[in-house]
Amino acid sequence: MSLRIRNTLSILFLLVCLNSYSQTKDSISNPLEKFFHDNFDSTIFYHTFSYFKNNPDFYIVGKKDDTIYYYHYDKHPTQEPSKLSGPFKSGLQMFFVNRFINNRRFSKIYPKIDLDDNFFWVNTEVTKGSLWEKIQTENLWNFVDDRSELLKNEPSLDVLDGGGCSFKLITTDKVISLSYWNPDVYPKDNKNHIRNKIVEIGGLLNDYYSTHKIKYGVYH
Repeated sequence: MSLRIRNTLSILFLLVCLNSYSQTKDSISNPLEKFFHDNFDSTIFYHTFSYFKNNPDFYIVGKKDDTIYYYHYDKHPTQEPSKLSGPFKSGLQMFFVNRFINNRRFSKIYPKIDLDDNFFWVNTEVTKGSLWEKIQTENLWNFVDDRSELLKNEPSLDVLDGGGCSFKLITTDKVISLSYWNPDVYPKDNKNHIRNKIVEIGGLLNDYYSTHKIKYGVYH
């Protein structure tokens, strides 16, 4: 093979790789995101969802200078229909069941959120030794997601009633969105290292917020 052909192939391979590792650039879509865009250096919005449920429930981690702020946007869903709404399989029961499913069905990866009273402060800590610092070591900002050709080429593992997660990464000059469906069902190997890392990062966030739960007060 001539040197010219090899160089041409090398350039084509590089272009393919760059396209494969491209990210999905997004934009600010609600007042809460705009607040973090305008007031923080960088912010991570983390959201989990399933085929039947997509509640506005977000873990939000924002960095300002050398301080990390943890927030939780938690809008409690409408109560799931119970047997108290009518005899099982009756017209009344199925009315509430169908309404519940339609409201929770996976129609949007990113449900509507706002700067309202569903937004809570959770904790504050310095950057060194923080959860934020651990996430940064995983290089999340350079990840690709299921929309990337790199991951599309991998066999898809569909699971009935499965679930997924999304990240929205916001800085002062860019917004990146990442979305994954059933990342936890893929084997732990080099071929699935991105999805494996996403599961690890999700686990870190879930563990942190499980040990730093919001204490709801009652105003009189």
